Amino acid sequence: MFKKAKTFCLFCGSQYGNFKSLGSEIYAFSKSLSEKGYRLIFGGGQEGLMGEVYKGTLASPKHHLTGVPFFSFLHELKKKDNFNKLYLAKTLGRRKDIFMEKADVFVIFPGAVGTIDEYFHALVLNAYKLIDKPIIIVNINNYWRPLIDLTFAPVKSNLMKKEMLKNVYVVSKIDEIEACFLNRPKEKTLAFLYQA
Repeated sequence: MFKKAKTFCLFCGSQYGNFKSLGSEIYAFSKSLSEKGYRLIFGGGQEGLMGEVYKGTLASPKHHLTGVPFFSFLHELKKKDNFNKLYLAKTLGRRKDIFMEKADVFVIFPGAVGTIDEYFHALVLNAYKLIDKPIIIVNINNYWRPLIDLTFAPVKSNLMKKEMLKNVYVVSKIDEIEACFLNRPKEKTLAFLYQA
């Protein structure tokens, strides 16, 4: 059994897209994590799926919420007082550095280019052993299958050892995330699920 994480980093879209129904699940998940004593860090947005992280976390009286908004998007930051910590990142690079430093685990919900960028940043740092923190891809309705295939493509082409992906996990349901983090099941690793 691995030591319980202090901080979950949740990456997801600032829009709902085709995942409107997912919003309530992300809300409940964020609230549940807070009630169990976890801290949460996210991009700071208060709309779309990201907004459900914000609202769900604040619904717990035990919440400890850190927001890391990008300086150019401050107009989207409607309420600042509800955060326990707020880091205003002047560059996207600095924003990712804060996520990497503060989080103990990264959860990849459906999102757009920002989420994809953050995922690959965490992936590269793990692959080169600059951090040792799990990445959990939440593959709702197979949304992230192209991303998973792209991640594994260098392994299939013998350009990368699959051991470099040892910290990447794939689940299909939100209620599998915490157990995946705590138990790190081999059968949930990307290298096991998508073997060459």
